[in-house]
Amino acid sequence: MTAIIKTYIQFFFTGHCLLKYSIQEVEERELPYDILIPINAYGYRFFDVIVIPYSYNGLNLTCKSERFDFSANYYFSDRIYTIDEFRKFFPKEEQMIKIASLVGCGRIARCSPGNFVPIGIDDEIVEPI
Repeated sequence: MTAIIKTYIQFFFTGHCLLKYSIQEVEERELPYDILIPINAYGYRFFDVIVIPYSYNGLNLTCKSERFDFSANYYFSDRIYTIDEFRKFFPKEEQMIKIASLVGCGRIARCSPGNFVPIGIDDEIVEPI
């Protein structure tokens, strides 16, 4: 039994009150050009999982760890606002202002599908696709 570390990319989507996502296994922690970026994805992050294949009573099974070693979140964005700018341009978006303030984010990004996301200190912005 040999442990294998596998790397995955998790794409983020907006949903009805819940964060939706899709996951794909990747070779490395850079967005390769041969990865199909799902339509309406507004960001992504990487994480690792330890996988241990084993046999039990003639069955080939796999044991997987919890996800670990998460990367920063990467968001497809063409515009970043400070909280004050966002409040000025989008005064009706009180919920987003509250969320950004509660989690300590000083910036809010407009992502490529048109939704807004609070940007943490470790989060990265990438060009929209």
